[in-house]
Amino acid sequence: MSAYLEIKTEFHDLEALLQALCEVGTARCPTLRRDQIEVHPQGANLMGYHGDTRSQKAHVIIRRNNVNSASNDIGFELVNGAYVARISAYDSRRHDAVWLGKVAQRATVNVAKRNAQKRGYKVRETTNADGSVRLVASR
Repeated sequence: MSAYLEIKTEFHDLEALLQALCEVGTARCPTLRRDQIEVHPQGANLMGYHGDTRSQKAHVIIRRNNVNSASNDIGFELVNGAYVARISAYDSRRHDAVWLGKVAQRATVNVAKRNAQKRGYKVRETTNADGSVRLVASR
């Protein structure tokens, strides 16, 4: 049984996190559909590889069948206004700091684009060769 790790993240916007998870995907699902991500306002238990209920809870859950063939659930628990990633030691080999960085990048881009569009700007996004993202806002 793989222990869950607690990874502090800076996700503060639920919709941006959900959209980012859909865009980045997982090892099994390179792009997730929104219906593959569960949102539990009160939190729900994560499940282990064998379908066992774990003591860890999360408010946003990607169930193990959408993570990898031998995986546990991946969760994000809302703690003091920020989402803490709950990823098992086993799954952290594929869903590591690099993966979380990509999720964080997409969430940040999504918030920036949404805020600019609310102010009447048209936003053009380009991805540079190094993976960084450039946003250009114009009216």
